[in-house]
Amino acid sequence: MDLRRAVGRESPGGGTQGVDVPGPMRVAVVSRVRLYREGLVLLLGSVSGIEVVGSAGDGADAADLIASARPEVAIVDAAMVTAPGLLPSFRHAHPEVRVLAFGVREDPVEIITCAEAGVAGYVSSEAGAADLVAVLEAVDRDELDCTPFVAGTLLKRVTELAGSQPSPNGAASRPGGSLLTSREAEVMALIEQGLMNKQIARRLGISLSTVKNHVHRILQKEAVFSRDDLTRRSVTRDPGR
Repeated sequence: MDLRRAVGRESPGGGTQGVDVPGPMRVAVVSRVRLYREGLVLLLGSVSGIEVVGSAGDGADAADLIASARPEVAIVDAAMVTAPGLLPSFRHAHPEVRVLAFGVREDPVEIITCAEAGVAGYVSSEAGAADLVAVLEAVDRDELDCTPFVAGTLLKRVTELAGSQPSPNGAASRPGGSLLTSREAEVMALIEQGLMNKQIARRLGISLSTVKNHVHRILQKEAVFSRDDLTRRSVTRDPGR
């Protein structure tokens, strides 16, 4: 498939005379997993209409690659898209580069986190090569090609922001703008009360490993590095505590 010709226009005679045919889409691949990077580079390199300008394995290398190669689209591992602070700083420096998140799980919080980070396209963890090319075609047209679940989640989020109904799947909006599930909000409240992980596990009747997973997700969404940072932020928001 020729991606750019697949979405381009032909002249009335069926040819391309008199019509500007865009050059290949310049694409960069960013993932901490080397196997993913190399696999995507090989795959995209076989698609006519796409030029892979390079790949990177961490945020610093990605910033250098974007600055030097100037891709039109950066295909970024969803785990890096949702990492605290990474994508906002990247987009601030290069607002013209569209970001496509790949390996996105059908999880409302992850989908919304990607949207709030400013991604232009989603490729689910279950997608295949044809799906990836289809999403790139949509990004090239400034359209969103996504699963019904992703579309529904984004629509619910828009409705929530408009104040029409609660957040999807029991998610709770924090004053700082992050989105926590109802369980994460419970864990967050107990952290703010000074409880440690074992105490939280006993209080909520869940395993210690489950508590640790919740705490990890909360730190990501609140864009902080430790539970002490969470407590300090809470005191700042409520000086009377």
